[in-house]
Amino acid sequence: MRPKHFAIGLTVAAAILATASPAQAQDEKRPVFAPEVKTSARVTPGYWTPERMRNAKPLPAPADLGKGRKATTTVPKGKRVAIAPTRGTRSTSTTATAATVQDVTSPQPWNGGGGIAANGGKLFMHFSHGDYVCSAAVVSSDNRDSVATAAHCIFDRAQGQWAQHVTFVPGYKSGSKPYAEWTARTMVMSTGWSNPSTPTPENYDFAIVVTSPIGAFHIQDVVGSQGAIFNHARHPYSYLFGYPVAISGGEIMQYCSGPTYDDPAARVDHESITCGMTGGSSGGPLVEQFDPATGSGYVIGVNSLVWSNINFGTYLGDDALSVYNAGGSA
Repeated sequence: MRPKHFAIGLTVAAAILATASPAQAQDEKRPVFAPEVKTSARVTPGYWTPERMRNAKPLPAPADLGKGRKATTTVPKGKRVAIAPTRGTRSTSTTATAATVQDVTSPQPWNGGGGIAANGGKLFMHFSHGDYVCSAAVVSSDNRDSVATAAHCIFDRAQGQWAQHVTFVPGYKSGSKPYAEWTARTMVMSTGWSNPSTPTPENYDFAIVVTSPIGAFHIQDVVGSQGAIFNHARHPYSYLFGYPVAISGGEIMQYCSGPTYDDPAARVDHESITCGMTGGSSGGPLVEQFDPATGSGYVIGVNSLVWSNINFGTYLGDDALSVYNAGGSA
């Protein structure tokens, strides 16, 4: 990994050439669903073989964004909205204790069990240029089918292309699928990400994958869900979870924990955390009020970028809330 390079997602942008007016920044962003869902999100039976999953690549590194660029838009913010986590019928107990919280500033295996070990997982997708893998987590929603991830995991801005064969494997560990595979029936993101003219698209790097029930079962009922907070107070103590391919081949969930802070170079509106998770961890949840004894907390961002040893979680403002609400009612 090269210092001063963002190095997780799809090609985001090589340079920002225009400055948005207030109207552009606040009024032109809206949720957008994958078109022709039966084609765009369809998973061919048997497509994701164990070999394909093992060989899925982290998304290509983006162009360098660190050459003095400053953010030109900030995420519109409004009233704080909090949605509580839930417990699933197959949620596991944890081995964590109420010991004093200690910062974890480089990726470590998550061995604590609990909710995140069931409702966190790996997201697999196919683009015309290959098979890829990200991280994701189930979040509480009205339809009980919502999985939060990064928008760059489901839409390639460079090619204007939605992902296909999108499949979520909750609780993934060393090739095991303890809670089955859940296929996408639709996906939703913001036009702030998909629109090529957005000055700072990274600020809108959030998406909801809506999974199909398996028989009568919704994914949230089975594995539980993390809660979510939109328009949260800045810089809470947080945990970051994901599956970086550079560590154990991405076969084991990793985590970091510590205080969050602004982007030191003021390029994006994200919450930053000292960690250094690389490709494959994109879309993993950044969680505040996380309780190691239950493995549950509130998602306040999704892993969007990495620069040196800093990861960046997309701030969930009003735009992300609109995406969440659209996905939860799909």
